[in-house]
Amino acid sequence: MSSPPQLLGTIDESSIPPRKPHIIRSDAEAIEIARGLAAEFRQTADERDRGRLVPIQEVETLSQSGLLAAIVPRDYGGAGITLVTLVRVLQILSAADGSLGQIPQNHFHFLNFISAFGTPEQKGYFLPEILSGKRLGNGLQERGNGVLGTGKLATILTPHADGNFRLNGEKRYCTGAYIAHWLPVMAATPEGDGILVFVDRKASGVEVFNDWNGMGQRTTLSGTARFRDVPVSELLVFRKTFEGYSPHGLSYAQILHAAIDTGIAEGALTATANFAREQARPWFEAKVDKAGEDPHLIKQYGELVVDFQAAEALTHRAATLLDAALADETDEAAGLEAVLAVAAARVQADRAALRAGHQLFEFGGAGATNEKWNLNRYWRDARTHTLHDPIRWRLHHLGNYHLNGVKPPRDGSRRATESQPARSGEVAIAQTDIPPTS
Repeated sequence: MSSPPQLLGTIDESSIPPRKPHIIRSDAEAIEIARGLAAEFRQTADERDRGRLVPIQEVETLSQSGLLAAIVPRDYGGAGITLVTLVRVLQILSAADGSLGQIPQNHFHFLNFISAFGTPEQKGYFLPEILSGKRLGNGLQERGNGVLGTGKLATILTPHADGNFRLNGEKRYCTGAYIAHWLPVMAATPEGDGILVFVDRKASGVEVFNDWNGMGQRTTLSGTARFRDVPVSELLVFRKTFEGYSPHGLSYAQILHAAIDTGIAEGALTATANFAREQARPWFEAKVDKAGEDPHLIKQYGELVVDFQAAEALTHRAATLLDAALADETDEAAGLEAVLAVAAARVQADRAALRAGHQLFEFGGAGATNEKWNLNRYWRDARTHTLHDPIRWRLHHLGNYHLNGVKPPRDGSRRATESQPARSGEVAIAQTDIPPTS
């Protein structure tokens, strides 16, 4: 009989002494800190995966390191690191632990959302919160038809007699919410309009469950959140939602997913090389002393390296283009180029992660399947994360644009057939991002 889901209150945070987080000052410092933390996290990643352990100490370490606040704009006291650097940071962390790389993805996406859409009052409140070590979770997805872009949301924000609001509903796949301080929640008004609200996870009426039981990314804490008459003040309501994002702004989330997959591929490659050199037995026909000297395996590893390097290069290129497009959103041609580049990066990162995780076992043979090595962690993480949203639609948008001149749908939905071919002399910004569907 399976154990019941854990409630948020079962986490003992008293063991973590409060202290002021470090403030990162440069892109180079962010990468240096990420590398140091990755080396630390790598040592215990296997243990966390096996036991589905809540990584509260590790996530708190991320907060204290300053990495989770590194994209806070310089005007508000942060480093304002580039998207190129953030992508590199997530790749480094994901190579060490695919779950720890995933947890802050939504945090960074919503932090960027605050910087882009927040009122002066909201920025003045939330950005110092992030600098003080506070974390953002995720409350987007619902069961049934409550999927962004495809159905009406059942989570409702209603006006209250006290002049504020009340939130009611339930969300799933709330990655990181279990150990977050604020939960960004997509809701609907009684009139059916989409709205984004930020909920204090300890507010009255909030319950967060650690009931995620996916085969991979086991410790992302992507569980369930319930909201029952949760009080919400006007300060916490963002009138613009993802539908109001710049047409290429939602690709910000997609490039972070590409970084995570690229990191998982890198981790699998490292594990493959280590096992082939230290544990695997060579096939007798190769007439070599070590599996790593088998000429066929050497060629196969080279192919995996090319897959990984292609993913890394495409992700870097896409982040560079998206950085520029977001800096000048009036440049429609640059926005379109960035969106298409992000789609290509997502496709290649998906392929690299899956192939590296799968072919790892061909280097080690049957011995590599021994549970004591837990080498299937890389494939499980890759297979789980790459199901986040359908890569087939990235390929559809890319092919339809380059073959037929049809731009991806502006609203981010899957209704590609509603897109119109670009007219001569006209360039529209395309949107290839959709919120998570898994």
